[in-house]
Amino acid sequence: PGMLARRFPGLHGRYERARSSRFGRMSSTFWTRRRPILITLAVSYGVINYALVKRDAYIRDHIHPDSWLVMKVYPGAIVECKSTPSLARLLSTPTPGEDLPRQMDLFETLRAIKWARDDPRIKGLFADFSGLHVPSSVVPESLGLAQIEELIAKEGPSEIQKAEEIKPQADETVTIAWADTFNSQGSYLLASAFEKLYVQPSGSIPLTGTRMEIPFFKKALDWVGIKVHAEARKEFKSMVSSFIQDEELPPAQLEDESRLLGELSRSIAHGIGVNRYPDMEHDAAADKVMQMTREGPFTAKDAEAKGLITAAKYKREILKELGEEPKLRSLSSYSRVTNTLLERRLNEDERVNVAIVYLLGGISNAPGEFAASQAIKGLREAGEDEDVTSIVLRINSGGGDVGASDSLWDAVKRVQEEYKKPVIASFGNISASGGYYAAAGADAIFACESTVTGSIGVASLRPTVTKKFFDRIGISMQTIFSGSNMLSLFHEPDEENRRRHAKNTDDTYEDFLEKVCTGRSISKDVVDELAGGRVWTGLAAWVHCNPVTESDETEKHQPFSKATEKVESSEANKSEPQSGLDTLDQENQDLENALAAVPPIKIANLHNDWKAVNVGKAEEMKTYQIESVPFPEDSKQNVNSPKAKANQEEEAEESKVMQAIHEAIETVVGDDDLDDESRLAKAAHDEAEKTNGHNKEKDAEGAVDIKKEPELGPYGRGLIDQIGGIWEASHYALSLSVQREIDRLVQEENMTLEQASRNVFPGAKREVSEDGVMALATDLRLVRYPKEKTFYERVAEMRKKGDEPQLSTFFPSVAN
Repeated sequence: PGMLARRFPGLHGRYERARSSRFGRMSSTFWTRRRPILITLAVSYGVINYALVKRDAYIRDHIHPDSWLVMKVYPGAIVECKSTPSLARLLSTPTPGEDLPRQMDLFETLRAIKWARDDPRIKGLFADFSGLHVPSSVVPESLGLAQIEELIAKEGPSEIQKAEEIKPQADETVTIAWADTFNSQGSYLLASAFEKLYVQPSGSIPLTGTRMEIPFFKKALDWVGIKVHAEARKEFKSMVSSFIQDEELPPAQLEDESRLLGELSRSIAHGIGVNRYPDMEHDAAADKVMQMTREGPFTAKDAEAKGLITAAKYKREILKELGEEPKLRSLSSYSRVTNTLLERRLNEDERVNVAIVYLLGGISNAPGEFAASQAIKGLREAGEDEDVTSIVLRINSGGGDVGASDSLWDAVKRVQEEYKKPVIASFGNISASGGYYAAAGADAIFACESTVTGSIGVASLRPTVTKKFFDRIGISMQTIFSGSNMLSLFHEPDEENRRRHAKNTDDTYEDFLEKVCTGRSISKDVVDELAGGRVWTGLAAWVHCNPVTESDETEKHQPFSKATEKVESSEANKSEPQSGLDTLDQENQDLENALAAVPPIKIANLHNDWKAVNVGKAEEMKTYQIESVPFPEDSKQNVNSPKAKANQEEEAEESKVMQAIHEAIETVVGDDDLDDESRLAKAAHDEAEKTNGHNKEKDAEGAVDIKKEPELGPYGRGLIDQIGGIWEASHYALSLSVQREIDRLVQEENMTLEQASRNVFPGAKREVSEDGVMALATDLRLVRYPKEKTFYERVAEMRKKGDEPQLSTFFPSVAN
């Protein structure tokens, strides 16, 4: 025995008895095998914890039947593109009373609503427009008219209204909006698309139309001793007027701004009228809302009486309409869950990526997350990425520096020429001046009806700080120079410097026009009526360049009584049996009468002319009210204008077609020995033989090109190609890239059209219609460029490039 055993025999005896007991033997065994036991316990804990986390995630992400989607709508909840969150924002926690920040970009919101429309688990959509409980960490960023328009399309059911198709029963409401009060006209416009719209009894509706307040600084600048020399091309370029005009815009600019504000106001009224008064004719509903804008704003009680809202109720009363225990889920959570589910279930060919590059804010050489430099870099990265087949350039900019705009234009051309990829420009709320300059060379331009675009012109300001200014502040200035002092702000330019300044402005303007004419195929004979600094809405720009365009659809609520009366009267007038040809003529006449009774909707009906009426008082500042003016009659139209010529050409073409039809009918009637069916067959045969022989003669001469495209008119492709938002632009970009790939396979790989079509996204389901149009079942996703990189990726890139010259960013061959 050891010393302790001899010194403490009693304690040693108790230790030996404990060691030989069952617990002692187990403890000894555990200590001997402690490593495998601890590892087993750790693994078991991890597995159990993982299972619990997955269970919680399933419970959290599971979408129950009859679920309600909830949108919290406030400035910054729906943005054009989500910014990279800062560290301070990530670490910040909501204060008591705030909701968690749930920010979605515009495309993500549209995508989620479209998913919900076809999801049988979703019972409805509830939008909360209250200004309470708004997260303080979110930067306020209100939606513009064009962005709201993408959510509520006025020419058809809006995405929110389409969601009503998911209602399980016809008498249930699936789209509800509520607000304590509306702080802006735009938020009310968005809320008006919901089937039921409620406002707190103390709330109000700020329906007041559009307004522009322009300050003029010339008197103040003259008083302090600053002179401004300005050059503008041309008379409609209003950027410089605030510095060179005393108290109001020149007549041409006043007319242009009045037309712009009038069209935007009409667009708002049309959207609200169509949404809140669905039983009325669209133009009448818009006129009604336009009249209301002269009486607004309205209290909740007045708004309910006028039909602008469904009722005045508190939020707790509205929540009762959702059910006793409604299952609620935020729209952002639904978007995340659905996106994850599609990521797992769809194969690679069914997940299609389209690159998107954002250009937001003023265009300059300054750095920024959405600046021109980032857009140029994004175009380059998307062009180099082999997985990208098409690019969308999303622009929301009022213009800026000429040099940066020209660099963007060149970046677009580089992608098209070097990487052979289409670039589709999508305009947001505004894409004017430098914004349009950058997009002039794109393969197609999409803009919403309320997009502010155009402003094709150049403006330059050159201030001079005179001695009067320094005398006021008690400072003297001395200048010593060796060359020209044109860039000095302390010396007024002389006559020669003014002449050079004007020439530089003219050269820049001519270069701008040249890029527009080349990129948009617009004749130089008509470009002046589109340019000169004129500002257009998307709808006005499209209508002006498509003067004879009509919609093929008619109003669903248009009565057909007149058409029915004409058809019935023609049937009643038949007094004797008619020949087959006469019967056919009568049926065609009846059809023409029926179609004539229901006039097609002209898109130009949504576009009015506007004028500014001086309503200011003597003691007030200059104040003008915009009033609608009907378009002049066609008879008063200038016969020498491009629009009139286009109408005349179309009428001449229709006259030729009708003449050919009448000649064919006369030929048939001349054959008395044939019955009616034989006459028709013979006429068709003779016409086919005539056409076939005519084509053979020209084929022999080598003068016929079967695939010759129709010639464009003087307006070419117009200022924009199509009315549409980011959703339409991205899908068009995908369609264009698919078509180009099919053409490449047919021409370079010698595939048949059917083989080439099957080779494009072979893993995706497809359907081909009777007219040969192929539809692919894919999930389109927008991938932002330049891609966001982690800290380690940036460090690795810097180490890889080393001292590589910066030019390699634009020209890959330099680094080789």
